[in-house]
Amino acid sequence: MLSRLGQLPNPAAPGELRLYRAALGARLQLQLACESALDEPSAAAVRAALDALAVNRAGNSPLADGNWIAEQTGLSPGIRLGRLKAWLHHTQVESDLATLSEVAERLAQLSWQDGEPESWPRLQWPPADTPAG
Repeated sequence: MLSRLGQLPNPAAPGELRLYRAALGARLQLQLACESALDEPSAAAVRAALDALAVNRAGNSPLADGNWIAEQTGLSPGIRLGRLKAWLHHTQVESDLATLSEVAERLAQLSWQDGEPESWPRLQWPPADTPAG
């Protein structure tokens, strides 16, 4: 949790708020309490924005599993497939995708064939830099 202190999402950015909420899960309220001790106005703004934010339409669990991704991409089990699954989950939460067909549309837009899988985003807070895709 210490590495997250002072790393609040932008209250005006729904995607950041969804990632923050999903990544912290059950620890969200504890994190916000700690943030309040450091910066009450910012933590209050984030708390208010989270309270106003609808729950994710598909929840926080990934819609696409490894078998589906392998069928769509031809990838074999391994780091590339696993990290692509994490990237799709990140994208699903951030963009509030509700169906597997929406995930498939997003998969077609990602540049997953290139680059190092270790640099691909996953559901975490604070987020690492997101590659273009």
